[in-house]
Amino acid sequence: MSAASLDAEIIRTEFDSAIERLVERMTALESTVSQLSRPGAQDDEHPTEPWSEVVTQNEFRLFKWLATFALAAMLAGFGFLYQQIADLRVDVERQFADQRVDMERQRVDMERQFAGLRVDIERQHRDLLNEMNAQHADIRGEIGLLRERVTGVETRLAPPT
Repeated sequence: MSAASLDAEIIRTEFDSAIERLVERMTALESTVSQLSRPGAQDDEHPTEPWSEVVTQNEFRLFKWLATFALAAMLAGFGFLYQQIADLRVDVERQFADQRVDMERQRVDMERQFAGLRVDIERQHRDLLNEMNAQHADIRGEIGLLRERVTGVETRLAPPT
């Protein structure tokens, strides 16, 4: 709104004509309502009473109680869901912690088993190596004996020169 429209003055005749129009409308509405409210005065345009569309105080009070009950039920439902989600979260965290502890225990057991296997493999390797060295020494000894025998046989079989 501009400042000019705020300062504008209404002429008395304009005001009176506006009031007269309002009075005529109100009178027409009141007469229509009074005609419709009389028993048997209903026409085909208005098959129901006009007051049936108006909410009574008791109906409004009932609506407030039902709305309050519905709101309380929804809040209780949300509270229940929140509690269930919180319980589920706690259960999942506990199971996750249990799984982590179990996996750590299994990891330690596996490392212990690997260490034991490593020690067993090294011991078996050392034993095999010692056995191989002993067999190698025996074979060398036997080869040495065979060499001496072959030399003896060759000297006996060799023609004198």
